[in-house]
Amino acid sequence: MSRLLALLLLPAALQADDKIRVLIVDGQNNHSWQQTTPHMKKWLEACGRFTVEVATAPPAVRPPAKPKPDADDAAKQKYAAELAKFKAAEQEYKAAMAKFAPDFAKYQVVLSNYNGDSWPEVTNHALDSLLSDGKIGLVIVHAANNSFTGKWKEFDQM
Repeated sequence: MSRLLALLLLPAALQADDKIRVLIVDGQNNHSWQQTTPHMKKWLEACGRFTVEVATAPPAVRPPAKPKPDADDAAKQKYAAELAKFKAAEQEYKAAMAKFAPDFAKYQVVLSNYNGDSWPEVTNHALDSLLSDGKIGLVIVHAANNSFTGKWKEFDQM
């Protein structure tokens, strides 16, 4: 009886292993990745052929807007305070981005929903090597096609 049960459960186990492992990379984009990534993940998983995980790069920080030349002292002081906060946040961001290194090798496909600041060189190299060796595939969604224009030659060729 236990052999029969094992034989009946075998197809279910095989089907789970047959799913394509996808990593969606997001975190920065000139389009709303916060809305699109969950939909892509949901749609891929709903068809039953994919398991999907998400790697979110650190959010970029942007400097405050400079006050107009004729701004009053209060506006200039406010800007100085915001600029100091920005500089601290920028250091934290750079440290976090330097550590951004998804384990691409765990997946069969990387789906890029990323269009933002450059990744660390080691991260670029990891993706490029796996693609060059034919170990993974890459799908680039919409604006992610110009993520690193001119800054990462291999990506431009991808």
